[in-house]
Amino acid sequence: MPNQVLRSKARSQATKVLKKVVASKGKLHGNFYYVGNKTEREIAMTMVMRDPKGATAASLGKKLKADITGNSKFARGTMYIEGSKLFFHVTKGNAKSLKDAFRVLKKQDGLGLLKKAFIASTNDDGAEVVEFSGNPNARREDQEFNEAEFLDVLLSLPEDEKEELMKLESQKEAIKSVLETISVKVESTLNESSTQIRDMLDTLLGRGDEDSVEREDEDQDDGNEEDDETDDDLVGNLKEVEGLLLRNMDDLLTQTPVNMAKLIEERTQLAELKYAGEDLTTDIGKPLDRTSQHMMSFAFLEHSDQIESLHNKIHPELSKDGDGSKKTTLQRIREGEPGGDDTVSPEYIASLMVDAMQTQKKLTSFLDDLTIDGVNFEPSFKEGNVVKGTERIFEKWDLKYKEKNSGFESFTDISRGSIVYDTPNDLLNSHDALLAKFNAQNFVVVNEKNRFKGVGTDDDHYRDFLLNLQIPLGNEHSHICELQLHLKSMVAAKSNKQPVDPSRYSRLRESAEKLYHLQKDESSPVNFTEKAVKKLTAIAGDTEGTLQLSGHDLYDVKRYLFENQKALPAEIKEEYKIWSEVASEDMYAKAWMELQKEHEGMNWQGLYDLTFMG
Repeated sequence: MPNQVLRSKARSQATKVLKKVVASKGKLHGNFYYVGNKTEREIAMTMVMRDPKGATAASLGKKLKADITGNSKFARGTMYIEGSKLFFHVTKGNAKSLKDAFRVLKKQDGLGLLKKAFIASTNDDGAEVVEFSGNPNARREDQEFNEAEFLDVLLSLPEDEKEELMKLESQKEAIKSVLETISVKVESTLNESSTQIRDMLDTLLGRGDEDSVEREDEDQDDGNEEDDETDDDLVGNLKEVEGLLLRNMDDLLTQTPVNMAKLIEERTQLAELKYAGEDLTTDIGKPLDRTSQHMMSFAFLEHSDQIESLHNKIHPELSKDGDGSKKTTLQRIREGEPGGDDTVSPEYIASLMVDAMQTQKKLTSFLDDLTIDGVNFEPSFKEGNVVKGTERIFEKWDLKYKEKNSGFESFTDISRGSIVYDTPNDLLNSHDALLAKFNAQNFVVVNEKNRFKGVGTDDDHYRDFLLNLQIPLGNEHSHICELQLHLKSMVAAKSNKQPVDPSRYSRLRESAEKLYHLQKDESSPVNFTEKAVKKLTAIAGDTEGTLQLSGHDLYDVKRYLFENQKALPAEIKEEYKIWSEVASEDMYAKAWMELQKEHEGMNWQGLYDLTFMG
């Protein structure tokens, strides 16, 4: 049954926030988190001033999502008034689902203001898209708020909130006066440094020397006449330069490896433009915002420092020049020297991470919009275009690819997503439609691994189907990601805690105690991850033997033991076996047997023979 208390609280809060944002006429912004499907729609809203990062809105939104029956889509972002229009700017999730939902939500008590909402989002090409949530052919007065409507919303607020907004209004003139003063100072400063700024504009815009000479003559004018170049002219020039820089950054980010020196140069010039123009117009420098379409350059530069550090731990010899000095690859690139283009260089890995994040965005969008008639499933992906962590990538490369002399081009699962099917028949029945949808998006299946046949995975006999998809990112540029096809009952065995056979659990506890003490011993080569140590602590400390476990509770310890067998001391080389045995016998093999009994009459051979290639 729906949690009506939760939903009522969310709607009441959303009503208050929506009114306050509209009444403020642009002075206050809000956060929103929408969740819903064809039959249920809910939205959470909070004020940005009290919830700067939107964490509270997201928390309430996720509770609403858990309360909705069946598959649901989400959209989150910020809301504000700009001019006379109400905007919902979608930073994550599905903008189309929000537009469809507003047609229903606007009819609910207190949410009638949504009838004039515009939805802003960014498409796959990085362009901003703005759509009116109602009839696109509606009259202008039906899409925008007039002064009387703003006043009506203000008067409908409680007295304390109304008073707060009145104070903001009274401060408006004072703020305006301060801004005018700043503008005069900025104009003076810009005039003093006009040669430097205009030279930069000349270079970037390709203006000739003759134009520059003419302007120099103008700059030497006695000042009796008003300068022909207005603030609007200068803002126009700044925007033109900004557009050029952004196009250059976009082009650079389609290369592998990315030319870091040039990217940093473009990024620095963008920051200089913001510094030069932010007091003339707030539009300049917006792409520096992490939520913008150019977040990829941030990701690249941020990843680079971490990757450089990790890279030098594994390849200290590659961080030295011929004379033995400690100049890193990253430093050489930043100083304009050529960097290595091999597939273990930091700049290649950072480029790979950027590609992975761009791919993740495409894959997430694909899964979020995926529907197949007659097939029951749930798409699964991490919000925010989250990809495999850099630490784990280096760990896996060191264990798996380094000894094969393979570089980081070997990774095909940095970006990934899942489809969780209700039944094996749902998976089989989705085959043709899924392939057709891949083709429509130019996604190419380049590899597959059917782990339903045989015994499943080597260490714990989990069963699923893995696809490697080549996702196009631009002209002759692509990235390979992983799409996992799961069955609901197998995923439940991973997630749901359950009792373990007493005999096996006793052996598991003994192993956990042994490994925990080795982890504490500074002289021991054992080095579990923080998550694995938490699991060891919990199991080793369960003296009563009543702890129930899930596959997730075993995974981090089991993976470390299984992957590091060669490097582990002889006395614990075999410890992985009991962890794998518990995962198999008490969870995955058990779930698989129960699934076969439940679907005894289905075509199991069809599942074992399933292929998406050829």
